[in-house]
Amino acid sequence: MPLASQFQIADNTWKRAGGSRAAFVGEGLPMADDNRTDGFSKESLYAIVAEMEKLTRVGGWEFDIVTDTWTFSDNWLRIHGCTERQLKTAELMPIAHPDDQERVGKAFERVISGGADYEISHRIIRQDTGEVRVIRAAGKAEKDQDGKTVKLYGSAQDITEQQAAQEDLLQARLLLTASIESAAETIILSVDREYRYLVFNQAHAAAMKESYGATPRIGTCIFDHMSGQADIDLVKAHYDRALAGEGHTALNEYGVEPE
Repeated sequence: MPLASQFQIADNTWKRAGGSRAAFVGEGLPMADDNRTDGFSKESLYAIVAEMEKLTRVGGWEFDIVTDTWTFSDNWLRIHGCTERQLKTAELMPIAHPDDQERVGKAFERVISGGADYEISHRIIRQDTGEVRVIRAAGKAEKDQDGKTVKLYGSAQDITEQQAAQEDLLQARLLLTASIESAAETIILSVDREYRYLVFNQAHAAAMKESYGATPRIGTCIFDHMSGQADIDLVKAHYDRALAGEGHTALNEYGVEPE
């Protein structure tokens, strides 16, 4: 039987027939009776959950520590390219990327021994294509009457594209930083339409310190760091032209007290 169909939903948690609970992502639906959930049949509810898993790229899992048995939802199998609904730990671990297996194993050991929540991002090897994917896994422990961890419940989300986008953004930021700091004598800065700093290089910070004794900060208005209305009016005129999309060149001297 698929994992999701073994559960009922109540109070935003999965509730197993035996009474144990596991985290559920989404709105909980109160149970009306054993076969229907507030107008939904179990089959309809399972279909909704299965579709939700696919849309969010999330798959559910359960680990019975006593029997060393992992059970997976349909989308967990889809994410990992697996076909076996249940696996032993020795069969599961090779799915993790070889360089991440030790870290994943230690994370599970901490949950089992201490009962803390489980959360980790790591790479996997899809079992059908050999493709490397990145997942974020999270889970909670269930303890028996003696306080011993006996089961884990959790989810795994495919974050490959999200991770790649974050890495691309980081590379872009590093490139921008390298570019604006490459010429020590060139002042580079950017402001929004409220004249608040978006970015500036060290050359600009040094010039503001020398000219006005000011220390600019991202998000503050450049004019708050300048003294002398003549300087402010001159700079504002240039920025207004630039913010209107007009490219131009000007040579001015700032921070000089009038005689």
